[in-house]
Amino acid sequence: MKPLKSTLLSLLLLPSIAAASSLTVIKSPTCGCCDKWIAKLPDKYHVTVEHPGNIAAIKAKLGIPAAGSSCHTAVHDSGLFFEGHIPTGLMDSYLAGKRSQNGIGLTVPKMPIGSPGMEHGGRFQAYRVYELLSNGKAKIYAEVASKAEQDSMME
Repeated sequence: MKPLKSTLLSLLLLPSIAAASSLTVIKSPTCGCCDKWIAKLPDKYHVTVEHPGNIAAIKAKLGIPAAGSSCHTAVHDSGLFFEGHIPTGLMDSYLAGKRSQNGIGLTVPKMPIGSPGMEHGGRFQAYRVYELLSNGKAKIYAEVASKAEQDSMME
């Protein structure tokens, strides 16, 4: 009888374990680097792309300041967001709980050359990933100094 209960419990929990996380990516329909970043997302994310009229208003409502803005915003089904060309491994860590208690999302301001989706030959510009907090402040979450370091964050 115990193996049967164990099997039934496993079957009941399976859908929640197997369910993919959802990301809604908000971007301009003409932005090609956003599409390149989306293509790098692992299959565990179910991605929906939207092209709203006033992207800046949506970013402001989420708590993304203009200085921390980039070309696209990915909103996770948990409500956390990822602004710009963030390495997917950092997104995974953030969603797994490696964040401040009042953290609301990560941002890579602007569009650093060589960041995921912004590849340009062999060029690479070091950049910082910031965590945005619910009190309107930001702090450094990660520093990406080289392409090799970034590649290790894409797994």
